[in-house]
Amino acid sequence: MRFPRTVSTKFVIALLLISVIGTAVAMVTLFTQSFPFVTVSLPPAVIATSCTTLTSEGPVPLQGISGNVTFDCGVAVAAFHATGVAGTVTPTFTLPSGYTSLIAVGRPGTSPTCTSFTSTIPLSSTVGIAFAAGANNLYVYCALYTSAPAGNFASFNVVWTQV
Repeated sequence: MRFPRTVSTKFVIALLLISVIGTAVAMVTLFTQSFPFVTVSLPPAVIATSCTTLTSEGPVPLQGISGNVTFDCGVAVAAFHATGVAGTVTPTFTLPSGYTSLIAVGRPGTSPTCTSFTSTIPLSSTVGIAFAAGANNLYVYCALYTSAPAGNFASFNVVWTQV
């Protein structure tokens, strides 16, 4: 069965175009919402310091003799302190020739020395160290050596990071 063609193809196309245009014109913007930027804060620091350049304390190393050098922020000023925030921090460093190991020694209330402390943290480069909530020790560094070299010990840096 065939239906008679009473409407031309051109008429149908024109009608479709008009209806699409009419629909587009019928859409009205109600409103636009803008989203603000959101500031991302760093987590609270697990450890902190009052200096970036350390000083050496104690006796001058004697060539060929074993011992240690205490590094802090000045006489009776700790190199760093625990802030009481729980978390893990990671030191990264390379010990120069002559030093055999680096430790952090601490005690609450008063800056420690390499001979007067209540806690010891052996430091290994890129190995994390966990601090408990409420920890409040003050720390200095003790760089150990087995035989002081002729001349000087080279300087070096410790970079602390936390996740």
